[in-house]
This record gives sequence, C-alpha cells and structure tokens, in this order.
Amino acid sequence: MGALGCWVVGLVAVMVTGMVSGFYLPGISTTSYTQDSPIDVYADRLESTHDSLPFNYYNLAFCEPEVEKKRTNMPNLGEILMGERDELTAMKAYMLGDRTCSIQCTKTLNGKQLKALREKIQEDYYMHLNVDNMALVIRGTSGEGSYPILGMPIGKFQNGDAVLYNHYKLLIKYHKSEFSATDLNIKNRKDEEVFNIVGFEGSPESRDYGDASDKEIIKQCKNNAGKPLVVSGNPAGQKITFTYDVTFEESDIKWPTRWDNLLEADPELRHVQWLVILNSIAITLFLTALVAVVLFRTIYLDFARYNNIDDSAEAQEETGWKQVHGDVFRPPIAAGVLCVLCGHGAQLVIIVVFTLGFAVLGFFSPAWRGGLLSGLMLFWVLTTSVAGFVTARMYVGFRGEYKRLVYFGSLFVFPGIVFGIFFLINMTLWFSGSTAKVNFFTLLFLMGLWFAISVPLSFVGSFLGSRWAEYKYPTKTNTVHRPIPEGASTNSALFVLAAGLVPFACVLIELRFILYALWQDKLFYMFGFLFVVFIILAISCAEVSIVITYFFLSNEDYNWWWRAYFSTASAGLYVFIYSMFFHILRPEMRGLHIGSSIMYIGYMFLISLTFSMLAGFIGFESAFLFVSKMFSSVKID
Repeated sequence: MGALGCWVVGLVAVMVTGMVSGFYLPGISTTSYTQDSPIDVYADRLESTHDSLPFNYYNLAFCEPEVEKKRTNMPNLGEILMGERDELTAMKAYMLGDRTCSIQCTKTLNGKQLKALREKIQEDYYMHLNVDNMALVIRGTSGEGSYPILGMPIGKFQNGDAVLYNHYKLLIKYHKSEFSATDLNIKNRKDEEVFNIVGFEGSPESRDYGDASDKEIIKQCKNNAGKPLVVSGNPAGQKITFTYDVTFEESDIKWPTRWDNLLEADPELRHVQWLVILNSIAITLFLTALVAVVLFRTIYLDFARYNNIDDSAEAQEETGWKQVHGDVFRPPIAAGVLCVLCGHGAQLVIIVVFTLGFAVLGFFSPAWRGGLLSGLMLFWVLTTSVAGFVTARMYVGFRGEYKRLVYFGSLFVFPGIVFGIFFLINMTLWFSGSTAKVNFFTLLFLMGLWFAISVPLSFVGSFLGSRWAEYKYPTKTNTVHRPIPEGASTNSALFVLAAGLVPFACVLIELRFILYALWQDKLFYMFGFLFVVFIILAISCAEVSIVITYFFLSNEDYNWWWRAYFSTASAGLYVFIYSMFFHILRPEMRGLHIGSSIMYIGYMFLISLTFSMLAGFIGFESAFLFVSKMFSSVKID
C-alpha cells in the first residue's frame, strides 16, 4: 500500500474511533442506588439560544429546597469559567418511587420578580437540570425521528403573553446493576438490588392553579385541568404554584454508554457533516496531487537547469529563485515578533494535538462537565516551555540582538492579550450578573498558574532553546542586499490575504458546528471528525504556504518569511469575519444584552487569534523546511 493509501486508511480509522461508544476514563465513578434511595435534582444554570449570558437558576423565583445550603457540589475550574453551578432544587425523587403532581412550593411573586420572569421567557431561556450528573433533555423531532435537546424551556410567548411552564414531567431511566448492595459495600444495606441512572428526560407544561388549596391543586393537576399560566404584569404580585411528576423506566442502556444517545446529533445535521467531511477529504487529496505534480515538476526542471549550466554567458543571464541564494536566509524585519508568534503557534499545535488525541480516546466525556476546558488549561500551562524553546531557537538562528526582550515577549505577549480580554469580559459579566463571571480568588488562582508554573517553564524552554546547537543554513548570507526586481512584489498583500481563504474553506462547515455548540448550547462530541479536519487544515496550510513562497522566490523576491506566515495566518481574519456574520445575521444569535455581544466578540477574537497563530506556524514551518530543502539540493557557485 502506498503512502496515500495509508493516509486515507488512517483518516477513516480516526473517524471511526471518534464515532464508536467508549467508557469513562477521567475518574468518574458509578453512583449506585437501591430502592427508595433519595435522588437529588440539581440545576446547573439558565441559558438561552438567543442570548450568550448564562444566569444562576435562582436568579428567578423558583422554589428553593428546605435545606439552608443550596449548593452542595463544588465546581471545577472548567465549570467556573463556563458559568455552570450545581444548585440543589426543591424537587425530590426516590429510586423506583413514581410521584404524580407533587407540589414544589406556592409562592407570591412581586412585580420585580414577575418582570424578570417575563424577560427570561421572552429571551427563550432554558433551565439545565441534572441527576447523577446526567443532563436533562427534551426530545426534538426531525424527518428521521427524535433527537435530544439540552435543557427545558421555562416558558413561551403565546399571543403576546408570557406563558410560564410550572409543571415538569420528569422521566428517570435506570438500569439494573449486575451487583448487589452487599457487593458494592453500601452501608446499612442488605443483599438488595442495585440500580444505576442512565437517562433523564423531561417535558414542561403550563397550568394555572389560581388560589386553590393544595388538595385542589393536586386534583386539578391529575385531571390536567386549568388554563395555561400567564405571567401577569400586576405590580401587586401573582401567586404561582410549581408542581412536578417523576416517573421511572427501566432501560437496556448500561451505565458506561449512557451518554451515547445524548451525543447523537440531529440526524439531518449528522448526514450533512459526513458528506462535508468526505467532500473536504476528496478535494484535499485532489489539490495535494495537483500541487505535487505541478510544483515539484517545476522544481525538478529548475534543478536540472541550474545544475547543468556550463556556459558562463548563460549563467550570467540566469533568472529565478537560485539568484536569491545569498539573501533568502537573511533575517526578516521584526524578526523577534515573528519568533514570538511562531513560538506560541508551536505551543498551540501541541495543545490541539494533545486535546484532540485525549478527546478521541474518551478522556473528555461530556459526563465530566468542564473537563474539556480544564484539560485545555492544563495543557496550556504545561506546554509553555514549547513556546519559549521555539522562540529562543528561532531568534538565536537569526542572530538577534535583543534576546532578553524577545524571551520576555514569549512570556507575556499572547498570555497578556488573553488575560486582558478575559478581564474585560469578566468585568462586563459582573455588571450583567451572569454566572459566567469569575470571582477575585479565581482570577488570583489563574494568575498564580501563570506566574508560578507557566513563567518558570517558559524560562526553562528559552534557556534550552538558546543553548541548542545553532542551525546551519544551506547557503551563506551576502553582506550586501541584492536588489529586488521591479514588479516582483506587486499585489503581494492581496496574494497573501487571498491565500488564507483556502485553509478557511477547509474548516468552514466544521466551524459552523462548533459555533452552534459554543453559543447555542448544542452538544458537540464528534472529535474524530474534528481531528480529521485538523489534519486537512495542516495539509492545506503547508501547501498554500509552499506555493506562495515559491511564487515570490521565483520572482527573485527573497522577503518570504512574513509572507509564508501570513499566507495561512490570514485565515484567522476570515474566521473572525464569519463569526461576526454568524452573530449578526442569525436571529437566534442576536444578543439582547450589550454584555452578551461583548462576551461573544471578545471570545471569538481570541479564538480567531488562536487559529491565526496556529495556522501561521504550520504554514511558516512548512515553507521554511521547503526552502531549506530546495536550496540544499542545488549547486551554488
């Protein structure tokens, strides 16, 4: 089998690995229940597909539990940054104990609370609940059946009125364990059957109970009597009763695979993604073959011509990329900045490879809420030495004079930009009252990670990079600059910007899925597909950068360093532009708060900048290896 065949087989294997069911690796233990064991119902947050700001469940006047402390589970770093909190609700459940029309509470809401409730209904906010770390879903329908939707709406607008869902039908699916309570060492239990929770579904209803007594409320609820509950605008307040049902259903799903059904996307979207991925692979293979045939055939003819020139007169009339051998490795303008950008780009490549690799293996299961973001933070902290090493190694190769300044740049430029924008967004979230804000101690913790771990590791990387054996360029650099022919650099900026469209096109559809997952609360767990897209992106960046570099060198323009970088880094500009169109043109993405738009723009700028640096490094490194190989393969007089 040839190299191309092996590559295709590898891609298929990665996709299959990303689609198969797996088991939970990151320390998530099974919770076992016996009959009548209490089951806590937690609320994570309130979130909307129309507004990017998450809020605390108890920002609205929902029923509170009888216990004093509502929050019982401490969130991890990823959950804190995502605005997820576990708040105990007033709903009670007991294993295998069906409940019908149980009353949570009856409350009289004042005018301010009613106004807040109407606003959140208008903004289409959903409540996100969970039991045993299993997210609540409602069922959406498509042409091929139903699919899960995270969360449950708190109400709907109907004929200009805000209708509140105040009755919740909860379905808890369980699987009978193969072990008994004695086998699992459950205290104070005899040899009883043990059950695991494998599903949590719900459906909301609206019922106006008026001023009825508890007995009348239960009677109306069981008879499904009453009209929908409309949230009034009466400043004197309104009496509202919240009720719920709990039903248990045995399932064949086993605990290790309980998230598989939730990870199934809308069938129509899943088919679209399959077709897009396969189409992208086919296009990339075609472009790879085309570039290889055209480019390397041209270079082969160049080698044959350059290495077989004997006539001195012909040699004097020689043109092409060989003529710039004395300037092609001349350090570029602002070499230190380029080194810092490439250093961070190299670090980002390592982070993406590690993150996608662990995700494909199942380490970042959605059952580990906040795990993906926590993993990204961990990889970022531990790989800062890569940024320092690459930055120092490149700058020593350029024989730069401002080594300390460049080394400090690798410590603070990109992390400083990230922290500055994050701080601005966090201030906006504080004023908006969103749960996505982080407190002062979390900020101190993040700064502690930066200065206590990242900075020392970056210094170690810079030290090793500066002491590494000096890179030997294939050709020597002349003392005097060779003049660049007139017209050689015509429209160079346009070429570089246009080149970024190719890697952007490779990730466009996948970017759309990711934006939906980030900002419209959709589950995204097709990391196998994402890994394939990353490989396609890397190949595209390498091809584009090599072609652009060869084009300018053939015109005897040796200023290729920055062009090789920006020819692929410019794709980040298109990612940002597309994200702005995504935010503006889709009605459900129009933030109703200024804080929502600030958070969206700020985070999308950071994502675009990260993508730009990652793609830029891949393109630059590919062009550098190409140029080094090309000039080391030709005879230089």
